[in-house]
Amino acid sequence: MRRRVRGLSRVLKGVPRLGYDGQFLTPIGTLTAVLQSLGLHTSYDQLMFLGGGAFRISWSRDWLAESAVACSEDIVANAAASQGFVAETRMHGDPDSAWTRIRESIDAGISLLTCGIRSPLEWAAIIGYEEDPRRLVLRSYSDSTPEPSVRQFEAWEGWTYQGEGKIPLTTLRRVGKVVEEDRAVPAALERAMRFALEGEFTFGGGSTGPQSFYSGAKAYSELVEAVPAISEAATAEGLGERVHVLNMVLRAVIDAREAAMDYLEVIKRRGAKNQIYDATVAVDRYGREVRALEGALGELPWPSDKPVTDALKEAAAMAGDKARRERCAASIEKAMEEEGKAVAALSRVLRLFPRF
Repeated sequence: MRRRVRGLSRVLKGVPRLGYDGQFLTPIGTLTAVLQSLGLHTSYDQLMFLGGGAFRISWSRDWLAESAVACSEDIVANAAASQGFVAETRMHGDPDSAWTRIRESIDAGISLLTCGIRSPLEWAAIIGYEEDPRRLVLRSYSDSTPEPSVRQFEAWEGWTYQGEGKIPLTTLRRVGKVVEEDRAVPAALERAMRFALEGEFTFGGGSTGPQSFYSGAKAYSELVEAVPAISEAATAEGLGERVHVLNMVLRAVIDAREAAMDYLEVIKRRGAKNQIYDATVAVDRYGREVRALEGALGELPWPSDKPVTDALKEAAAMAGDKARRERCAASIEKAMEEEGKAVAALSRVLRLFPRF
């Protein structure tokens, strides 16, 4: 599993290229790639479901872009545990301790997960290193070619990710076998439901340190209230940025619910009659939620095919239309209603599983 490339001290092979197509939540997309490189037959949808990421929604009253990717660490930990691994995340305050941990994991044949190397919002896999000078070999969502990217360790943007001078690193340690799916689903749903119903959690917010985010129904209700007031931004650029953040958050929720729908098909194939019915109801309600969110996106789209400056102006002009803001909020409120019905159906599915 190890090879030398162009003088690099050590590079692990087999970690597939990362991309946003169908894998919007970057920590789970990165975890999927790393586990697949270790020979596990897992998928993004499976890890989203078993970790609870498929049921997440996050929102900050400060309109932070991190709302699109914010998730508590237990989502990664739960997903890794379902595959027989412990995922341990530490914040390193000095480069030497971080470098030591990177070397130890790579030398043991397991890539690391981290956040902030390429951008403050993006997780990546560290798949190799070079000693002199210190450089990291990465699989990143920002890679423009199929080849891994190389980055100077000292130039790492992650230094300011969760407060000045902090580097987040997540290592994986194998502790057991992959949990059998029919025994994992009840525990996974319990974890997911708890996360969906939690009212608030903290997540890294740049040089100012951890920020507060709402999750679950609270996040949805806060978002519904925020959209009509989107025009309160002080500048046109700020107005456009709010549209951008809104789009990122809604696309993240759509990605998550589509993963839930896909993996619920597994339950439908193997469940008892009542489980199949309630799983079908949940899939239907999630589908309605997704369509409502797509309607919200249609009211305030982000023109991604244009330069950022032009996109900000166009988004600001759309956001200045009160009727569009109100229609967008109404669509999100409809999505929230469908979410509640899906969660109720999932609760019934859970009760019908044997207890372990």
